[in-house]
Amino acid sequence: MKENLISRMCRRFCRGILKVIKFIVITILILSPVAVAWENNQYQTLRKEMSTLTSQSSYQEIWNDKNTIVAYTSGEVKNTSTVIVISPEYYEDALNPEMVASYNLGDDANYVVCAFKRGFKDPWDVARDESSLVKEFREKYDHIIIAGHSKAATINIAMLKYLNDSDYDRMVNISGPYDGTILAMPEVIGGILENKKILFWNYGEPLYSFYLGMFDGDLADRMIREDSTFLKELSYNDIDKSKFINVVAKVGVGSFFNDLWNFNSNGLGLALVDPIIGLNGDGMVSIQSQKSHMPTDVTTIYIVASHATSYQVGMKKVLERFEKK
Repeated sequence: MKENLISRMCRRFCRGILKVIKFIVITILILSPVAVAWENNQYQTLRKEMSTLTSQSSYQEIWNDKNTIVAYTSGEVKNTSTVIVISPEYYEDALNPEMVASYNLGDDANYVVCAFKRGFKDPWDVARDESSLVKEFREKYDHIIIAGHSKAATINIAMLKYLNDSDYDRMVNISGPYDGTILAMPEVIGGILENKKILFWNYGEPLYSFYLGMFDGDLADRMIREDSTFLKELSYNDIDKSKFINVVAKVGVGSFFNDLWNFNSNGLGLALVDPIIGLNGDGMVSIQSQKSHMPTDVTTIYIVASHATSYQVGMKKVLERFEKK
């Protein structure tokens, strides 16, 4: 009798815990698309204000190619011997002062953030023109670090075609989709999520809405499809292993609660999407794709982070490693 009572209490306790977990998951799934829509609206509002920004604003345009990229520096240009060039991850019309500033992780370097121009025709043109920017910086700076997060990591690999070893000191790639990602293939994601249910609730629908809120669908996204011609054309033979660092990210409990604490809706959504679609990565790019084509003895740093936060987490670890040397 006593054992039966204990068993019933344990079952009730477990059911209660499961209900709480289910409530939290459902709440996050419902709020994520709302938060993303709010964030996108905020970005557009800030973008409209960009034309009125002056030189005292939080970032300045320092390079503008008519066809491929535009580059900004966060805050005033510092008197330093180091520049960190961030390869393009977003279109220029998605950037705002807060986003540009988020790439700036310290006062020891100037951070230059590049962005795609709407209507650019070829990722190789972007790589060529950013290489020209890097070469100009070599005349002004003693130390040049080229960093690429997400699709920007593939631009970095393409840049190796145009750069000499003497043009830069380090190249850091974070969450690079070297074999592409199914998250750039809406037809695949839609097929995976359409039948995802908990009891009678189709939770795949709000997840798909969250996904579509992040997906642009222009060339910058299409270039990292798994069937991308651009990715197939990339060559990894020119990687200088003495200068190259590859950062591989994977979502985990730590990254989930970090994103929950900071109410990072993108990070939370990606942490939930990753196991649902069986990605085994950072919520956007699989670990396999992040490691693909890399030389076996290239420096690799593994981090626990979602795709939304892997730049900040990864670059901090890289910079800490530089400081120790």
